Amino acid sequence: MALILLLETSGEKCSVGIAKDGITIGLKEITQPNQHASQLQILVEELLQQLRLELKDLNAVAVSKGPGSYTGLRVGVSAAKGYCFGLDIPLIGISTLEALSCSAIASNYQADALYLPMIDARRMEVFCQLRNANNDAINEAEPIILEESSFSGIEQPILCFGSGAEKFVTKFPKSGIKLLPHIELSAGNLAGPAEERYQAAAFENLAYFEPFYLKEFYSTQKIKE
Repeated sequence: MALILLLETSGEKCSVGIAKDGITIGLKEITQPNQHASQLQILVEELLQQLRLELKDLNAVAVSKGPGSYTGLRVGVSAAKGYCFGLDIPLIGISTLEALSCSAIASNYQADALYLPMIDARRMEVFCQLRNANNDAINEAEPIILEESSFSGIEQPILCFGSGAEKFVTKFPKSGIKLLPHIELSAGNLAGPAEERYQAAAFENLAYFEPFYLKEFYSTQKIKE
């Protein structure tokens, strides 16, 4: 039995969860933006109390490693490393795009489709990656400027989701691309991948692990145009 603390801070929402054998058994989230630094530890303490658990009961910590908000990722990874160092338990890093796709595939499975998680990076830029119905990456995660020709020439249907998806589908509607609404960043999305990595002992090196920023800097604060 594995109890894994789940931390998702790569977007505006601060979300923490605890998974038992790959199933989320508790979740606490704050939807107000940019509360990670002040609220993350409080949420963890409240969740442990709610589930009648203690930190010493945890077997590992899983954190969404990016891409996403520079500040949010820094807070989440620092907290995850702190828990792991203090408790002497392993750290599991999970791509934010992979975690988003877990939610999309679970709720909208289509064997022949490609899944396209998109994280808003301001204006018409997004962090994105094509993945198949098994949640295997088709290409490398990358920041792109959305334009009319983006993802043209792909014959398979594309299911698009995440904070950057709506602006793409709205501005450049294509017959082969469908928007999946209500797929959001959440610590609960980390449960399945975290359990798989825990069983495979696929752990991060605590001394050298860093967030996957993908770009040098990205802030969730919007700039007035």
